[in-house]
Amino acid sequence: MNLRDWLIPKEKIFFDCLEKQLENVSKGAEFLGKLVKDYKNLAAAHRQMKKIEHDGDVMVHDFYHKLDRTLITPLDYEDLTLLVSLFDDILDRCYAVSNRLYFYKIEEMTPEIRKFVEVIIIQLNQIEKTIKKIRKMEQKEIDQGCIEIHRLENLGDELLGKVTARLFEKEDIKVIIKLKEIYSLLEETTDKCEDAALAIRNIVIKNV
Repeated sequence: MNLRDWLIPKEKIFFDCLEKQLENVSKGAEFLGKLVKDYKNLAAAHRQMKKIEHDGDVMVHDFYHKLDRTLITPLDYEDLTLLVSLFDDILDRCYAVSNRLYFYKIEEMTPEIRKFVEVIIIQLNQIEKTIKKIRKMEQKEIDQGCIEIHRLENLGDELLGKVTARLFEKEDIKVIIKLKEIYSLLEETTDKCEDAALAIRNIVIKNV
């Protein structure tokens, strides 16, 4: 083993950590998807989402610990930490949505919330495919994934505009305020998914 091999850890370590973190983020989004489809047992669902979010925090801590112990990283430190932070932001927002549903005592699930969560899950599926492409810096496939994630983010923007307009047809101001906050959180999540995809794309541009 030469000095370079000793100083630079195998890329697999960091890529595996990113993929594992993203799997947990997708797990949180998919659990939220199941909750909004079968809207019951909110207290138990809230506890499960809290556990998934906690597992994500542990993974983030572990990732930073590995970075701090590494003299030279295979990718720029700033790029790695940005991805970790964005993945964590996505999961935090999924958890925040489940919190709002539980603490605001939303009695009836709306088709718009279901649609938003469906879009987020599809975005994350694309990000999972895309993150695996940075191992070999497969730019074409990553560009294609980013285009699809951007298209889905646009759907989120359009959906927010439609549901916001429709919200004010309701008479109960409390319901309006609660649902508007939830819709905004969901739209922010689609934005964060796009940010993560663009961060992956920028990594490839810098390294090819």
